[in-house]
Amino acid sequence: MVFVSRVVGSCVMLSRALCCGVAAAMTASVSPALAGQTVWDFDPDATPLSASVGTGVLTYRGNTVSAVSFGRISTAGLAPMLGGDSGVMLVGALSAAQGINMDHASPPNGVHTVNGWTSNYTIVMDVLIPAASFASPRSLFQTNTSNANDGDYFIDGQGRIGTSGVYNGQLQPGVWHRIAIVVGAADNEGMASTYIDGVFVGGQGGTGASIGSRWALYSQAGADLIMFADDNGETAPIWVSSMSFTDRRMTAAEIAALGGAHAAGVRTPGAAANPPRNYTRCAGPVALVARLPRLQRTRWRRSMRRLRWGRGRLRWMCGSRRMGWRS
Repeated sequence: MVFVSRVVGSCVMLSRALCCGVAAAMTASVSPALAGQTVWDFDPDATPLSASVGTGVLTYRGNTVSAVSFGRISTAGLAPMLGGDSGVMLVGALSAAQGINMDHASPPNGVHTVNGWTSNYTIVMDVLIPAASFASPRSLFQTNTSNANDGDYFIDGQGRIGTSGVYNGQLQPGVWHRIAIVVGAADNEGMASTYIDGVFVGGQGGTGASIGSRWALYSQAGADLIMFADDNGETAPIWVSSMSFTDRRMTAAEIAALGGAHAAGVRTPGAAANPPRNYTRCAGPVALVARLPRLQRTRWRRSMRRLRWGRGRLRWMCGSRRMGWRS
C-alpha cells in the first residue's frame, strides 16, 4: 500500500513508505519469543488460559469464569482482523471479587528488586472495545492483588488509555487495536508509556512523577497482578485475542515493529503505523508503485495535477515544481 496525502499548498506530500520505496504489503512472520516473555492466545479449541509461549500463568479469581467466554472472530460476529480468524476471549463487566490473576513468573528487577518486586515490564494486548459499552471506563490491570484500591491502567469512556487522570491516544469502537503499556516503576522518577498500533501516543513520568511503587508488581508464587479488575466497578466488556507480558521495558522501536493487531497473536507484526507525511522529495525504484495509479486512480486524480510516465521514470508534477524517482 502506498499512502498519498492531501495537497498542501501546491505541493503533493508523500509518505515515508512511498519515498523510501518500502512495500507496505509484507508477509507477516512471528517474531521470536523474547527472554522473560509469556504470551497467551486464548485458543478456544485448547485450554484457553494456557500460555502459548513462556511460563506465566493465568487463573480465574473467585467466580470470574462466569463472566468470561471464548470463541472465534468468525463466529462472534466481530470486525475482521488482519491475518484471518483468531481465537478470542470476552471479559465482561466484573465485580470487585472478580478478575484474571496473572503470575508473570519473572524475577524482581529494577529499583524495587530489594523489595522483591518487578519494576520494569511491558504488557501488549490485541483488543476490541464493543460499541455498545464504549463510553464506559474499563480497567486493564490492577497491581493490588487484593483489589483493595483503584485499578492502575484504564481505557476511559472516550477510548483513551492511561492512569491517574492522564489519558492519551484514541481507540475506535468495534475495531481491533494493539495496545502496549511500558512501565518503569520508581518512586519520584518512574515512567509509563502508552502505544496504540505501534505508535507512541503519550505517557507520564520523570522526576517527581507519580509512577512509583504502586505500579511495581509482586514477584511471588501466585497472583502478581489482576487483569481487568477494579475495586469500584470501573470495568466493562472487552474482547482480547492475544496478550503478552515481558519482564523489561520494550523499546519504542520494538513496539513500532509490532504494528497493529494480527490474528496470529501479539508476536506477529500487524499493519504498520501511518508514517509521517512531511516528505516532498525522494529517489528510488518505481517498480513498487507502477501499478498503483490504476488501483487508486480516483485518489490520485484529486491529489495530483498531472502524472506523466516516460523512459522508466515516474514524474510527479505540482505546478511548475517537479519531484520524482530517478531510475
